[in-house]
Amino acid sequence: MHEPIRTGKDNNNTKKNLGHYNNLPEVLEQQYNRLLSRRVVKVYVDYADFCFKTFEDRVKNWMTFNEPRVIATLGYDNGFFAPVRCSQTNGNCAAGDPTAEPYIVGHHLIIIHVVTNII
Repeated sequence: MHEPIRTGKDNNNTKKNLGHYNNLPEVLEQQYNRLLSRRVVKVYVDYADFCFKTFEDRVKNWMTFNEPRVIATLGYDNGFFAPVRCSQTNGNCAAGDPTAEPYIVGHHLIIIHVVTNII
């Protein structure tokens, strides 16, 4: 993301995505249990605010997450995507609770999206 923004050579794409399926910083996994902790909302909003202020002169449109439903369901329900959380009956995952985690993550993604759009 940074090279096209820095050089201005991304003429065909004025949109930037702040978060994709599994490219969240490792520190979020370690300190906040990825997207399961409510504390991740403030950290992510601070990150978005930094990006907005740093690149505002070069990026016209932003999006918070690409396909948030996919992040919640494929990452926390059936474990197809990172962080590979699900129940043993749903797949071969070491941890997870698909009856609660996809909804918690979805809730946090909605809050993050709303708050970053207020900045």
